Parts: sequence; C-alpha cells; structure tokens
Amino acid sequence: MIHPTNQSNLLINAHVLDALDILAANSVQTVVTSPPYWGMRRYRKGMKCQWPDKVNVPFGAEPTPELYVHRTREVLCRLKNCLRSDGIIWWNLGDTYFTRAILRESSSERLAAFEGRRKDKWVSAPLKRYSSGHQYLKDKDLTLMPFLIAHSAQQIGLWLRSVIIWEKENHLPEPRIDRPVSSHEYILMFTKSKHYKWNYARARERRMSDESEERQLRTIWKMSTAGGKVGHPAMFPEELVERCIQLSTRKKDVVLDPFVGSGTTALVAARLGRSYIGVDIVREYLQLASERLKRQQAAGSPAESYKVERHGGNLIIQNLQSSSSRKRTNSL
Repeated sequence: MIHPTNQSNLLINAHVLDALDILAANSVQTVVTSPPYWGMRRYRKGMKCQWPDKVNVPFGAEPTPELYVHRTREVLCRLKNCLRSDGIIWWNLGDTYFTRAILRESSSERLAAFEGRRKDKWVSAPLKRYSSGHQYLKDKDLTLMPFLIAHSAQQIGLWLRSVIIWEKENHLPEPRIDRPVSSHEYILMFTKSKHYKWNYARARERRMSDESEERQLRTIWKMSTAGGKVGHPAMFPEELVERCIQLSTRKKDVVLDPFVGSGTTALVAARLGRSYIGVDIVREYLQLASERLKRQQAAGSPAESYKVERHGGNLIIQNLQSSSSRKRTNSL
C-alpha cells in the first residue's frame, strides 16, 4: 500500500483501477481530472486495457453508454475510498451524440473527417461507435453522459454539489447544419461528505461589465482550451486546473489525477505548493509528464515513479528508480 504524504510526488504507470487499489484510504485531498470521454477519442498508444470482467477495451471505447457508466462508477468508487472526508472530486466530461462514428485521435482529425478530407472507412476502423440496437437512444440522440455519470456517483454515496459549464472560448468549429455547434463541456463537482474543504476567498470572479469589481464565482467558466502541442492529443487548460486546486486545497495537500496524460494537473499542483499523484496507463505520457515537471523549477522534489501490473490475484509494484518490486495480494 502506498500512502502519499504532503512531502511525496508520485507518477504511477498502471491501469487506473490497479493504481487506485494501492493508494491508502483517506489520503487524497482533491481529484482534478478529465477522463477519456465515451466514444470520442482513440489513443494510439496503450490501447490494451483489461477490466475485472476480462473485457479488453480502452476506457472510453466501450460498445455501449451503459458500460462506460459502469466503468466510471468503478473508478469513482475507488476514488471515494482514497479521498479524505473533506475532499472534492472535479470531473471534467463532455457529452456525446449517439451516432455511428470512428474514434479519432484528435479534434483536428475529426474536423478533417467532417470535411471529407479523410478516406478511412468506418467498417475497418479499430475503434468505433455504433448507433443502433439501444433500448431508447436513437441515431443522432444526445446521450446526456455527464448526467448519467452524475446520477451514478450519487448512487454510490457521493454528493453532487455543482454542475459547472466550461464555455470554451476557442472551440474547434463543427460543420453542422441541423443543430447549434457544441462549444462547452461539464465539470462535475463531487464531495465525499456534506461538509468539505472550500476556499471561499478564492471563489470570486471579475464581472464582465466591470473588471475592477468582483462577485461570487458563478457556474459558467469561460476559458480557452489548452494551447500548444506537447505530445498528447487532449490537454487540460492550466487555468481550469488551477481554479479547481485553489478552491479545494491548501498548501501541501495531495492532488490526484487518475488520467494525468501529459501531466498538467501535476504541473499546476507543484507550482502551487501541493503534492501530486499522476496515474496513466500509457508509459510514454508519464515520461512526458516527468520531463515537463523537471523543466518547471517550482516542481520541488522529483516524483517517485512506479509501475503497477496485475498478475493473477497479485499486484506487482515496481519502483522504476530502484528497479525493486514487491507483491501485494489483491483483496477485491
């Protein structure tokens, strides 16, 4: 069992469930994350992802919305266990239309497909979304995925304290002629208890009409998407991460991102004087995150890097710096 403290920084290469299984209960103050959205993106690396039911499919590429909700519920259950009683989970998620589509690697690739500039075919695509055979969803129906996740989280005992609209100022255009263009995503704010750590002094924003005057923070956050290319197709904007961390933590608290990707959450946490834990199934993304952290002088102590693999009923935990490993019996 790994027990993060306010002096430790961890990067863990593992399946998200395995990584969360080795974190001690009540050890994380806040979670800031943006998991793979259902039926939206294909990650070229790390496509193998076996779940407890032996189904081998990447998170986000499930054949049905219901299976994605079930997978998310498994993750949230484990996050609830490692979250402190006064902790907060910030869960960024976009909605998905129930249409037949190829899962693309990036937004620009999707736009190229919309505009007919790609010749790949749905039938031969390695990962794709179906649009038939559902109990009630029809082709072109909006799944309301963020709200299905929110309801599922309430069923496992989490509080849904806010649904925030992230209005994306520089959203990639969609060539649609029969509906408004989607230009927002959701941030679900979950808590483990009725009362939790909240920095009221930081819950302020500038008025649009008079930027010299502040008001209480609203539920619509207008922010640009992440700029620049650092080797990951879906980066978090640092401004969004910083707001979440400032609202729900104090100095030296532990911040966790179970889908850390290129490391933006860890980068911002370190800059703000918080400890961080970053988890990703793709080794190359964690290496990228580690390189970004090293370039940031405020990162403080270097991260300990672990690799966690499941063999039968055991989890093998390997410290990548020392090449030592130890075995823990899976109790689930």
